[in-house]
Amino acid sequence: MKPDYSFFNDRSYKMTLSLSVSIFLMIFLLIFQPFGINNYSPTRVFSFEFIGVLTLIMGYAFLISLFNEFLIRPRVFTKVSLAKIIAWTIWTFIFIGSGVFLLYNFLGGWHDLSLVSWAEFVLDLASVCIFPIVGTFFYFRYHNLNQAYQQILSNKTATLSSDQMIHFQGTGINDNLIISFKDFIYAQAQNNYVEIIYKKEEGLGKGLIRSTLSEQVNKIQSPYLVRCHRSYMVNLFHVRAISDGSEMKIFLNYLTQPISVSKSYKESTQEAIHQMKNFD
Repeated sequence: MKPDYSFFNDRSYKMTLSLSVSIFLMIFLLIFQPFGINNYSPTRVFSFEFIGVLTLIMGYAFLISLFNEFLIRPRVFTKVSLAKIIAWTIWTFIFIGSGVFLLYNFLGGWHDLSLVSWAEFVLDLASVCIFPIVGTFFYFRYHNLNQAYQQILSNKTATLSSDQMIHFQGTGINDNLIISFKDFIYAQAQNNYVEIIYKKEEGLGKGLIRSTLSEQVNKIQSPYLVRCHRSYMVNLFHVRAISDGSEMKIFLNYLTQPISVSKSYKESTQEAIHQMKNFD
């Protein structure tokens, strides 16, 4: 499944990105006063003139970012991919950095207008702006993925009926466990056994059957049951939230600790989420 980056073209994303870059830039300049701005001194009292200049830079950065996002980008590409996002981010550094560099020189009487100074300025500004840009991207990425889960959960009552059951069967004579689909939460591999965790009227119940998790996954064919890890199979019906940062994690109802999604199962888990949106 291809990751969904459609939020990258949303108006709200572009506005948030432009605003976060300009505000973060002003705060950074105010605190650290780089590029020789204000002739930095720890004991210096900020003047209204200095605050006014920073406000001007912030407003200017906001406007050129809006121009970049709303006027230039739609003419460059509409279909979004990770490669295009990276390329566009590099261009954004160059465009905003160049714009602020010209304003910086204009305010300073063109005292530092050279190709070398421009390159250094753009690199310095990129090292600052990368934080709000990356932060905005991952916030919207997380929000977008969470919406996909919420769409699934909002229709789960209509999708599943209360009489649907799951039959877990192991190799032993008494290794049989039948649980309502809505009560089953997750299964965990335990050496040569599989532990079944399910919801009871009071608290959680546990069942143990002699089997491998792979055997149970192959026997039970359902779009709601997903193997997200070598040791875990989860019921997407009970997903209440996800975290998709450096490590994807699934938060299930009735559990306080999340279940990790391993790298080898991440793509298939995301594919199951995508397919379930169609089922709903």
